[in-house]
Amino acid sequence: MEKKEIKVDYSGSGVKTLNGFADFFIIIGILSSIALAVSVGLFLESLETGDSDGGILFPSSLASMVMSFAAGAICKGLSNIAKTSLFQRTILKEKYTFTEK
Repeated sequence: MEKKEIKVDYSGSGVKTLNGFADFFIIIGILSSIALAVSVGLFLESLETGDSDGGILFPSSLASMVMSFAAGAICKGLSNIAKTSLFQRTILKEKYTFTEK
């Protein structure tokens, strides 16, 4: 049985935008991970010396890393849901004619 090729139009669906935001948040998360690695050294040094200068970078980069990876995962998941529904809609449009009331 030969498979039929169906062309899917992504315009107006938001799939590309969600993928772009997911990539953006993942890049921010990677940069925050690097900042977290640097801040661990500063945080440990500030514990020894008693300074509070290096202590603020650690929690802020940790929070930024967690939130960025979470937002990236949410955007990627929403993109996949939108893509699946777009595929189903395209397949149904080939079989049926839709009219709005």
